[in-house]
Amino acid sequence: MCIFEGSCSKNFPKAFCNETDVSKDGYPIYKRRNNSNEVHFTRNNTPVDNCFVVSYNSFLSLKYNAHINAELCSAVKAIKYINKYITKGYDCARIGVEVNSNDNLEKVVDYDEIKQYLNCRYINSQKAAWNLQDFPIHGQSHNVVMLSIHLKDGQSIFFEENQAETTL
Repeated sequence: MCIFEGSCSKNFPKAFCNETDVSKDGYPIYKRRNNSNEVHFTRNNTPVDNCFVVSYNSFLSLKYNAHINAELCSAVKAIKYINKYITKGYDCARIGVEVNSNDNLEKVVDYDEIKQYLNCRYINSQKAAWNLQDFPIHGQSHNVVMLSIHLKDGQSIFFEENQAETTL
């Protein structure tokens, strides 16, 4: 449940809006039509309308036969979340080393956690097969950097390679 202290933690229900806009804090306010259609649940007779519908992309939903939540992620936390998974590194396993002894003598427990455990890389069978086939781990293209050009009034200028120098 997303209800916390009487309100939804995911900010539902969303307000009706005739066109997509950006709020003062930089988050998008998506277009939501008020078509006056309501559905009433029989359990608690709660009316539900378009304010409760999660944003989605119909093209992606049809292509992948799944519901895909499509919203703009522009917050710093979203970028940190995406980068965390891109650069998280390999899977780790904690492996214990143990010596078995058959003598029934009274043992003194000399436990040294640092010597006892190793931090190891874990590769499952699928990852091993992928690496043996020399398939790429990730793809990357060239970086595109927008350089700022400051003129008298401070507007940015965009140009293409094929434009004549006199135009610039």
